[in-house]
Amino acid sequence: MSSPVNKPCIFCGGRYIKTTLPKEMEVGFEMSTLVIGKLNTPNVIMGKSVIYHCATCGNIQAFLEKEPKI
Repeated sequence: MSSPVNKPCIFCGGRYIKTTLPKEMEVGFEMSTLVIGKLNTPNVIMGKSVIYHCATCGNIQAFLEKEPKI
């Protein structure tokens, strides 16, 4: 799976950089989101995604760290 982080921003063509936490939270914390899916079933699929922002326009995107196992 190619990393979308190395691709240009979808809005301005700028470069994505990983969003970091404030200095007081840097140790022991990481900013991420969860992907929860499988519609119309009781199954839950989770995958870790990391949050990046464009250095030029500030657009925020979450990219999967790795493809979830289904």
